[in-house]
Amino acid sequence: MSSIPVALFDRLIGGEVSPRESVMREITRFFNTRASSEGMALDDGVPEWRTIYAGDERAVQQFCRQLRDALLRHDPRIQSLSVEAVGVDKQRLTLCLIMALRQSDSRLIMNIHWQQGGWQSSTPGEINGRSIAG
Repeated sequence: MSSIPVALFDRLIGGEVSPRESVMREITRFFNTRASSEGMALDDGVPEWRTIYAGDERAVQQFCRQLRDALLRHDPRIQSLSVEAVGVDKQRLTLCLIMALRQSDSRLIMNIHWQQGGWQSSTPGEINGRSIAG
């Protein structure tokens, strides 16, 4: 049995939620919370990604680094994390998150993309013709 704790919100709504699913839900909630407009601190959510120039690879990489740092601060169950943009244009952003959770031997891979006005997660697979290993 895993000793990774389930988030309080997931425990309060009841039902069986695995610790891995709890981490994925918490990340999705974090992505769907907008950061304050004051400063670049991402402790309270994700900034509007469409303000970055999609054609500027350095800006996209910086955005991914900011998200990585914010998520590591936000959820202490995540031991290590990489965030990679696998699909970028003016109306769409798809990210692949690969993380190691504390007290777990296996990696958790999560794809998250902007769709219909919000961030939605999906299981690993193929995004934009690119295979993402699970």
